[in-house]
Amino acid sequence: MAEDPLSRCFLCLETATEICPYCRLVGGCSRDHLSLHRPDDYCFPFRIESRESVGRFLVATRDISRKEKILQEDPYVYGPSREEGLFCVGCLAPLQSSLCCPACGLPLCSSTCRGLPTHRPECQYLTVSCLSNPTPAIVLPIRYMLKTNLLRAEPVKLSRGKVNIRLEGVCNQLEDCINIVYTNSKSLAEIGLCGSALYSLYSLMNHSCLPNTTVSVKKDKKLEILSRTNIVVGEEITTRYAGLNLGQPRRSELLYQHWRFSCKCSRCLDPTDLGTRTSAIRCLTPDCSGHLLPHTSLLWRCE
Repeated sequence: MAEDPLSRCFLCLETATEICPYCRLVGGCSRDHLSLHRPDDYCFPFRIESRESVGRFLVATRDISRKEKILQEDPYVYGPSREEGLFCVGCLAPLQSSLCCPACGLPLCSSTCRGLPTHRPECQYLTVSCLSNPTPAIVLPIRYMLKTNLLRAEPVKLSRGKVNIRLEGVCNQLEDCINIVYTNSKSLAEIGLCGSALYSLYSLMNHSCLPNTTVSVKKDKKLEILSRTNIVVGEEITTRYAGLNLGQPRRSELLYQHWRFSCKCSRCLDPTDLGTRTSAIRCLTPDCSGHLLPHTSLLWRCE
């Protein structure tokens, strides 16, 4: 007998102690978790499920109409991206020239950005840490570690000066944290910023080359997910990690290199990319008007 979805918290999958009184479609283990299901006057139409082969993912709790709001979310943390270039670590604006923070050495556009609440904590840590010559790419992971209490809130005063005891192991943890943060983050390039943001619920969505949602980031960095198609109750809610116009085999290579999985959606299994022939190459055989299509990254066949 299948387990009643209402018996588990829609967010953490622990035993539910109450049910949403508005939609009565999800359970929660606490009021804090239920508040994430209905942050304003709208119940988000999904719950989280888990499967060993793919981990956690979002599932529709009711039928969802096309262009209906599925999720709206503020960033858990945001910061500079890993892209090369000159930009302010405070406001994430691109720069022609910059000032360097006199304490940590990171690039800033002005003294105003030096005092931003987003920069002050990391600056304090970098000045006492084992990290020499820090680059903007480590700022977002450090902000994540600070917010999740992997680092202490204040440096500890010892007889030989200010030392953060928890930072002794940061150099060993930082590489893993960089991979985790950037694998799950969303680019802020569409709003003109040289940065990425980590969204807690959005990061749980699985990829499909034919997703049933569209994702946009607003000027205030708020992320919004709308349904691209009609979604039926029980259907997985998906997003797209790689570019829409990226063909095979490059698309599969990118997904594996960055996210370590091989997509098996209908588009990836079709050498014609569902009739679009995005990756097709004109056959060079004389008198042949066909196209070479990728059946694997190493095997191409004329249609």
